[in-house]
Amino acid sequence: MSNEDSKNYKDNANEPATETSTTKETIVISPSNTAYKIHDQNSSIEQEDEEQDESISAKARETGQSFKGFIVTLGKKAMAITDEKTMETTNESTDIGAKRDSQSIQTLGANVEKAITVFEDTITNIRKESYDEQANILTGYKKLIEEQINVINARLSMVKKFKQAD
Repeated sequence: MSNEDSKNYKDNANEPATETSTTKETIVISPSNTAYKIHDQNSSIEQEDEEQDESISAKARETGQSFKGFIVTLGKKAMAITDEKTMETTNESTDIGAKRDSQSIQTLGANVEKAITVFEDTITNIRKESYDEQANILTGYKKLIEEQINVINARLSMVKKFKQAD
């Protein structure tokens, strides 16, 4: 051993803490720092995962709202189309009913004109009477017309039955 080595050796023997032991402590601390850095990386990964979850949740919420808006718009459009079609159908059925009524009246032709003339003449003659008499005559006339309606309905049902038999 050289003189320098023997001095260091003697110092090492007398002093328990040496430069080498300090270096060992630094090495021990370094892994501790490394573990801390790994922990930081794990927490940053967890934070990124949470941020991704939040962004996915936000996107899902936005998509849901968009879909809801689409459904509402579609429903309103369907209601508008339904209302329009209903109005068209109502108008068509009214037109068909009016056409049938006018055809039925035209079929009767001159007979309807005679019935209208008789009705107007009867009402005109009733007006010539006193009010007490008019009340009695109009009540009787109403009963007569109701009976005529019953006859017409009976005749109509009979014609329908004969029509079905053919």
